Amino acid sequence: MAQLEEQVARCTVQLDNADKLIGGLGGEAKSWQETVEALGEQLKAMVGDVLVCAGSISYLGPFVASYRSALVNEWLAEMDRVKMLHSKDSSLAKILADPVVVRQWNIDGLPADNFSIENGTHAPLPSPLLTPIPNPNPNPSSVSLTLNPDPNPSPQP
Repeated sequence: MAQLEEQVARCTVQLDNADKLIGGLGGEAKSWQETVEALGEQLKAMVGDVLVCAGSISYLGPFVASYRSALVNEWLAEMDRVKMLHSKDSSLAKILADPVVVRQWNIDGLPADNFSIENGTHAPLPSPLLTPIPNPNPNPSSVSLTLNPDPNPSPQP
């Protein structure tokens, strides 16, 4: 009889635990559904967002923040006119920048403005204009000679 009561108590605990687990998973179903909907919206807007990123990387690098913003706003208005889907906050910083990396940049001293973050996303990209030129004379003592503006320096007494 004691063994039967022990099994009943164990089954009651297991049923309570199963009920809690099912209740907890029911809340997760809503979270998963919201995530699926958000990812679906991002997928629909991907072409427009990638177009903004490609244009930003290709054309906006040398310009100041205000001009960059004005051009992106013009692009977004034109995309709206032709009914091309894009995110409301479509920008290079929002789409390509990893929030964890951006946070580390901020900790390291990079300003948290959009312009600085966009410039930071450009930094890791290879550029033919930033190809290092090897120094044929890496000796530090020769550097002072190459910086002398006089092509024929007089010897020191």
